[in-house]
Amino acid sequence: MDISKNIQIEFANSEIKAVEAIADIRNAVTSASWNLRARYGVQIQPPKVFGDDKVVVEVKIPEEIASTFCNWASSEGCFYIFA
Repeated sequence: MDISKNIQIEFANSEIKAVEAIADIRNAVTSASWNLRARYGVQIQPPKVFGDDKVVVEVKIPEEIASTFCNWASSEGCFYIFA
């Protein structure tokens, strides 16, 4: 069974909105997803835009390894910041 979580993508520089870099984020997700799927069975879904400026990526992680990827028990989910 997989654990599914949504990850909001944010930039360290608050002047840059993730939605402005959606093409780059899509490319990064595509690149990372092949490796994570092959090695760990982790699935990364294509990024989606929510609202005017938020980008969210759904990640599906096998239950037996979920605790090593992030604090999945958190009600807020896991957030990654790209510089």
